[in-house]
Amino acid sequence: MRETVLLIGHGSRDEEGNQAFLAFARRVQARLQSGVAMDAMQRLNRANVETCFLELADPDVPSGVRNCAAAGSERVIAVPVILLAASHVKLEIPELLDHARRHHPGLSIVYGRNVGMHERVLDLLEDRFRTALNSLIPPAISGTNRPTAGPGMPTAAPAPGLGTPTARRTAGPGMPTAAPTAGLGTPTAALAPGPGTPPAAPTADPGIPPAASTTCATPGHAHDLAHGMDATAIVLLGRGSSDPDANGDLYKLARMLWERTGVLTVEVCFSGITAPRLPEGVRRAIRLGARRVVVVPYFLFTGVLLKRMERLLTELQAEHPDVPMCMGRPLGEDDGLVDVVIDRVVEAATGVAPMNCDFCVYRRAAHHDHVHTHGHDHDHAQHAHAGGGGA
Repeated sequence: MRETVLLIGHGSRDEEGNQAFLAFARRVQARLQSGVAMDAMQRLNRANVETCFLELADPDVPSGVRNCAAAGSERVIAVPVILLAASHVKLEIPELLDHARRHHPGLSIVYGRNVGMHERVLDLLEDRFRTALNSLIPPAISGTNRPTAGPGMPTAAPAPGLGTPTARRTAGPGMPTAAPTAGLGTPTAALAPGPGTPPAAPTADPGIPPAASTTCATPGHAHDLAHGMDATAIVLLGRGSSDPDANGDLYKLARMLWERTGVLTVEVCFSGITAPRLPEGVRRAIRLGARRVVVVPYFLFTGVLLKRMERLLTELQAEHPDVPMCMGRPLGEDDGLVDVVIDRVVEAATGVAPMNCDFCVYRRAAHHDHVHTHGHDHDHAQHAHAGGGGA
């Protein structure tokens, strides 16, 4: 059977973003041809990779399917290279693929999962954070040289921030943002630098270009060496959606990112559609006592929105000159995301798509130790992790 992998990008008004997606698709093609899928399905190593866009760029999804059929494909494995599963993933793409099935009755079309909720994506977010943090403070504080979280690794030391045992309210519509108030389980004393706080280091000359790996409003800041991760805040920036389920996935990632890093707080914000927005996230982190802020974009590629957020961060830096700020790079530049897409392709091709096990600590321990227990005796005949695999 001749198969084609159809990668579906969102599309952008910024041609640089579209070209970044196409370059990413070429890396997926190269990885498939290298034999990475040999253990799962040997024929995937011969599969061609086609691309299309949901909106704002060509070819669109119907044209992408048509190109697959014209190339002689008998089966199309369509994978949305989209992070959050909102209406695009749940409604629009399935409808377009159903329409394509009616127009190509002899063509089998399999729809895979989006890429967002995957353990490797969480690894990439942490890597992006630590790389950006290194531009602000030395590795001894940023923790770059320490092992990352994993099976058998202790969780980060308790620090004020997202998900601490004390009850907390997250920023959002209707919540005050102006007055400094204790929140997110953080002691009142940690809300703001006290009068004894040393003056901030001078900001960088605005003419200095940002580092290649990050977008920093104040590159070169390395002040307050006595304050480490417990004085650092992550602002996790997503696109935003009208689907609360998709927005909730970003909060889930934020909680796990906080547990891995032990930073003061991980604040969630969005570039549009819903609240809180980037300024709210940054200002809240500062009110909670952050001496430095790293914005980690939950974006795959550059584009209009991300470039707008970079400019906005520069304005926020001018508003808070004593708090160095930096923004990491989008996730699609990392080869680790290629691995995620390959996983999604293999899932769809084999018909095996684990549901909520991507971040399961028990599954990770089982993979590591070849033993899977949940603290009580049972075997896998008693429950199933695969989607739709219940008795």
